[in-house]
Amino acid sequence: MWAHYRDGQAPAPVAGIDSSLFQSDSAVSADTATLTQDSSLTGLLARLEPELGVAKRTTGAIHSPLGDLPLYSLTLHRGRPLSAVVAQAIDSLERMGFTILESTENPRGTWPWACRLAHEGKPAAILRARVGLAPAQGAYALGLIFWADSLSASVLATIANLPAGSVLALPAPALSETRLRDLARGAHLQLAVLTRLETSRFPVVRQEDKRLMLHHKDDEIRRRLAFATEPSPAPVGLVVLDGDRGAADPGLSERLARYASGKSLWLLDATGTPASRLASTTLEKGGDILPDTRPGGREPFAEAIQAALARAEKSGQTLLVWPLDSTTSSHLASSRPVLAERGVEIRPPQPLHRHTGTGD
Repeated sequence: MWAHYRDGQAPAPVAGIDSSLFQSDSAVSADTATLTQDSSLTGLLARLEPELGVAKRTTGAIHSPLGDLPLYSLTLHRGRPLSAVVAQAIDSLERMGFTILESTENPRGTWPWACRLAHEGKPAAILRARVGLAPAQGAYALGLIFWADSLSASVLATIANLPAGSVLALPAPALSETRLRDLARGAHLQLAVLTRLETSRFPVVRQEDKRLMLHHKDDEIRRRLAFATEPSPAPVGLVVLDGDRGAADPGLSERLARYASGKSLWLLDATGTPASRLASTTLEKGGDILPDTRPGGREPFAEAIQAALARAEKSGQTLLVWPLDSTTSSHLASSRPVLAERGVEIRPPQPLHRHTGTGD
């Protein structure tokens, strides 16, 4: 309950908030000429609007025999739970000397929350809020991870056009190439090591040269993922793109977790293997991971973006793993307006780690 979010105690019985305020404006007058508005309250609300994500604030009047009160109606951008905004607003109001006489919610109402405020012992205003349709800019986060197997001419031409904050995953030899440095820094990209593991799709003899195999020990993994020259900027992650057999193997998973943790890299399991042990083993070893994500590339880019947007709006953030090629720039350019319209901002992915106290 928002009314007692802080101390867990139920509020006093609500008597002064007209129940119609939760559903309609039938009790609200547009005539505000007779109102006496508390300048410290209006100033505080103006300062809080960007912080609370207020898309629109309107002022009305509540006329009663006990005197007229201003009604401030706040329509919020989508992207934060209303309960969190309410808690923040109440804390700010109380710090500024306002008393919350009543605070109550009606989850099915057009305006799900309202409160009565007093200042210096006198009724000051009624405040109500709802979440509107428009998201705030940057309300949701999209992490973009682009991968390529080499620094081909088309890949090099595309890198400069990637959005800032994206991750570029390449095999260790490609990350070592000096021509990548200025491009990655100029585009404000993060770098990650790309690798593949042993798979059941091909005979073992065809995989030895290009994949990490079940029998590879720590020294061999380090040798295969070593850099001829240290990349700049330094890699932040390890992207495992493919390899069902390797992802499900306890031994190889543990050795990869050790490698990633030793290099301070997050690990992304993009193998799509249901029985994979990569993420769970990395967390057990104290490392960081990104949420398991199946790589895109088989479906149209527009379709993948729409699916990613839906995930972001549901959970607040999501990832899209996509092959980097000559068409990437045009795909991204056509998607930018959609991202902005839906409040999605491209940001570096945020790793998850196991909480040392709870184990979660």
